[in-house]
Amino acid sequence: MDEKRAIVVVGRDYHLTVDRKHVMPPEAPRIVIVSYQPNSIAKELLKVCLDSIRKYTHEPHELWVVDNCSPREN
Repeated sequence: MDEKRAIVVVGRDYHLTVDRKHVMPPEAPRIVIVSYQPNSIAKELLKVCLDSIRKYTHEPHELWVVDNCSPREN
C-alpha cells in the first residue's frame, strides 16, 4: 500500500511516501537504512545492502529505507 503524506518537523514541511508491502507485528524488529543516492553507484550499493539483509535476516522484521532526497531517477 502506498500512502503519501506531509509532516512538519521543526517548522519545515516534508512530503513523504510510505510503501508498506508487509506489516509485521509490533514486536518485530525494524531495520532502518538511511540512504542518499546521488548516482547509479550509490543506487547499486543500496541494492546490494537490501539484498543481503533479505538473504541473511531470517527472523520476521520490517526493513525501512529512509531516502534523504535523492534525485528522482535514482
